[in-house]
Amino acid sequence: VALLVLLVVTNFQDGVVYRQTWLPLVNPLEEGAAFALLGLVVFYRAVERYYPALLAQARPWPAVAIMAFGFWWLNGALMRALAWYGDVAWNMASLWDSRLIQTTFALFWMLIALVVMVHATRRASRQEWLCGAALLVVVMVKLMLVDSAGGGGLSRAVAFIGVAILVLIVGYFSPLPPKTGDEK
Repeated sequence: VALLVLLVVTNFQDGVVYRQTWLPLVNPLEEGAAFALLGLVVFYRAVERYYPALLAQARPWPAVAIMAFGFWWLNGALMRALAWYGDVAWNMASLWDSRLIQTTFALFWMLIALVVMVHATRRASRQEWLCGAALLVVVMVKLMLVDSAGGGGLSRAVAFIGVAILVLIVGYFSPLPPKTGDEK
């Protein structure tokens, strides 16, 4: 529980250590979060191996929670890198108004949705595919409400074209898996 709380809270920090140059993924904040996630994965696998009855009732939810926290951490790491190298001030207004951050998040989330959907197609997992499709819908809504509201420009065009290309790739490589016998 402490690791989860720290993982959530530290993602709001800029990650800059006094008198040190900031490097993505090689700084105390990112390493601490990565080790916290690794610790959660090791704990989950140990419980899964030695106490399978504990996970029998809540089977998919611990793994889904770990993936959600990993997604949360990756978004924070990406935002810290973009803020540092894009010279964006670390405050909510500047981060929200940054075209670089908004465009990169749209493309990053779409890429995650693509990976999830292709992986789900290979495993024939309809639920996993629908989770990727839900993330795809979130990206589309973000494009319409957030990116379009910021006005025109090159970053908006890059976001729309990049997402459209990734949607075409999803449509080609990842069709919806058929329903299994239980789902029919």
